[in-house]
Amino acid sequence: MLRGDTTRGGNEYYPYAAMVEDVFPRSEFREPSLNHKRAANVDERQTEDYDAYVDTLMRRKPKTDVPLKELPMLIRFRNVADPATVERVDPNNLAASFGPGVVLTRATLEITDDPVTTGIVKRLPWLANDYPEKRLVPATGGPLNDVPLANHLIFKDFREVQ
Repeated sequence: MLRGDTTRGGNEYYPYAAMVEDVFPRSEFREPSLNHKRAANVDERQTEDYDAYVDTLMRRKPKTDVPLKELPMLIRFRNVADPATVERVDPNNLAASFGPGVVLTRATLEITDDPVTTGIVKRLPWLANDYPEKRLVPATGGPLNDVPLANHLIFKDFREVQ
């Protein structure tokens, strides 16, 4: 998912770009930008600093383990044709969702030159409808604590549209 998970101490609206900065801190990937220019103001310096950070990541292609707290929300559908069947998956207890013996031993994040994967709409065709802010299922009007997961999730949690 493109959403964080508060059940493990993460930020619900945690953009994946922020996760990259947490596991690959700028302080460890601060080299001069290949496209160096003289910044005229604070905004330009911040942009140049970020550009240099991204240049360094792309050059070094780092790879690291991701702490479970930093993983995005993990989910599954009992029926992929029905968004209301979405369920949160606990990475500390995959056996509860997938059966005995299933465990998550490690998650890694790696910077690569590989193309971005696509095709989520082919697997979940209902995502093509009413993008971007439609919820997976209509609102219930009930108390927030009783609202099913499907009412919290929006289509943008599944895909980034350019």
